Amino acid sequence: MSLDIKKVYVDTRWKTSDSKSNTDFSIELPRSFTVPDNVVAYIDDIVLPISFPTIYDRNNTLYFQWQRYTADPLTDTIVLDTGNYNGQSFSAALKTKLNEWAASRFINPPAPFDVIYDHNNNTIKITNDLDFASFRIFTDDELKNGSSAFPKISDPKTLNKVLMLYKPTYILKSSPLETFLDLHTTRNLYLTSSALGSYNSISNFGNDTIIKKIPVKAGFNEMLYHDSGSGFDYLDVTPRTLRYIDFKLVNAYFDTVDLRGNHWSFSIIFAQK
Repeated sequence: MSLDIKKVYVDTRWKTSDSKSNTDFSIELPRSFTVPDNVVAYIDDIVLPISFPTIYDRNNTLYFQWQRYTADPLTDTIVLDTGNYNGQSFSAALKTKLNEWAASRFINPPAPFDVIYDHNNNTIKITNDLDFASFRIFTDDELKNGSSAFPKISDPKTLNKVLMLYKPTYILKSSPLETFLDLHTTRNLYLTSSALGSYNSISNFGNDTIIKKIPVKAGFNEMLYHDSGSGFDYLDVTPRTLRYIDFKLVNAYFDTVDLRGNHWSFSIIFAQK
């Protein structure tokens, strides 16, 4: 059987009406076609706007325990607003949230927290002027395992990876926190499809329908262009009939990427082996 269709152009503007979003969608081709034996497919010509935020509901919460003088320790959270941040704006937002929390807990306190960003070293320093016996940030593992302080949280949406905190951390008056900052929270995107995937690729993060890894090589509010790159980066599309094709664009946490209503496009190229 000959290969009668060699290229399919996909644009999310023309997704099916039952699609959930521009990153979780299906397309309907004008007609069915059968992919013959000995054919591979490439995902090519990707044009995608980088419109997803740096901080969102995946990584916006700080879980901590605090204690003043001899009182019993208490637990609290602060949540950063969703948005795109650089080092300076992130530090300013975190300082505001910490001081808003302090103002809600104490009578007419000064602004006790300061958060300073060092652009040259990509570090931030968090100082605390309150006379706490303890101000302790919980790790992701502690939250997943549960404790007397917090119930078990199977998937904590913490700021810890942004702040690069992987062990219990204290912010004391005598001991400020200094840490590196990682605002590159999404390094790769993954295009998945049950219709095109042959379940012959695996990942160490539990996804076996990936048909394309897309490195994020552009900054916020820029356009990402990506092609097939290597002749080895092909899909083994064993004989099948295609008419409806599903797609989902996710990150390494299986979160469907939010492009904030923006559309994107790519091509599927079919070729004989």
